[in-house]
Amino acid sequence: MGYVYAVRYLFSLVVLIYTQLKNSEGISAVDEARILKKGKWKARIHNALTAIGIMVVGTIICSIFTAVYFAWGEPNRIETYHDIVASTIAVTQPNLYLRNYGTSVKHFFSSEINGELYKQVGSEFIKEGEIKVDFLLARAGYLERKWLNNYTNRYVFRYPGTANEAANRDWNKLERLPEGTVAEVYLSFDQLYSTAEILNKFKDRQMKPVWFAVDTSFDNTSEGNATSIHFPIGFSYEPVWHNSDMIITRQEEEKYGLMGKAVSTTGTYPELEAYGSAELREAHFIKTLELLKQHEDIANRVALGPELKLQQRIDYVKEHGVNIYGAVVTGPTKEILKLREEPWVAAICLGEAKLWNWDYVE
Repeated sequence: MGYVYAVRYLFSLVVLIYTQLKNSEGISAVDEARILKKGKWKARIHNALTAIGIMVVGTIICSIFTAVYFAWGEPNRIETYHDIVASTIAVTQPNLYLRNYGTSVKHFFSSEINGELYKQVGSEFIKEGEIKVDFLLARAGYLERKWLNNYTNRYVFRYPGTANEAANRDWNKLERLPEGTVAEVYLSFDQLYSTAEILNKFKDRQMKPVWFAVDTSFDNTSEGNATSIHFPIGFSYEPVWHNSDMIITRQEEEKYGLMGKAVSTTGTYPELEAYGSAELREAHFIKTLELLKQHEDIANRVALGPELKLQQRIDYVKEHGVNIYGAVVTGPTKEILKLREEPWVAAICLGEAKLWNWDYVE
């Protein structure tokens, strides 16, 4: 009897253990699927938050590095790049100037310089277009020009000894312009002249020379098949001064925080004599070429035409001097027409003409 009870007890115990094991296995399967699904989402959220955190930290670090990079130096890099853009335009594009410019430092090692392009016709400066240059650290990237007023680069110079009858057809166009107009004219000379000689030729005339074309060894078209110069190099009557040209008259330093400081500087640029200061103008021209040589990749990007090859030009000018073969002048049409009788004017190319706006006195 006791044996039978013992067998029944053992059987019940086995059934109970089996039932619990079955129930345990069923619960584990359901929980396991739920836990796996929940774990996957947790891993995804964790990875996403980690990636976002890395991007935020990386953006902050890049922004700090970018700001420090472009603000470094005296003058800082963004000011230097603006100087290069403005100087390249002034040297390579006759009677064209960068004005109303703006600079901005962006994220991820980039910055932007933008501005408006003006030319002088008569006594007024006329907007010809806009320019925007993007920089990636020290390299000029995307460049955009937007021209207005059907601006073209068709205006040309002739090297001494290459002018022909066709090069003087624009005298007739100039003659047909009515009284009460002003014009922009590209003059080509009969020979090379020094800066002092050319400035003296325009003294006491009712017109203004605004740009001078300089012989830099690539301009002598008589040695090749070309008959005109489409991409001259030269300098403007009103120089584009550099930061290093400033004569400091006052400097103040204001400290803020533990390590911060702000420096305020005022000064003046060299004074030029009207139709004089030839040596100063020539020295500034050579200095500008040397500055552009330090950032030649930017200068080549901004300039119109072929590669500038600045070192060859610098060496040539230093050896032979600053010799001028042409100039852009502006003023009353009938006054410019008087240059037709001057033997030193070999050819002209008529640029833009406008209604009377002349009030130039110097």
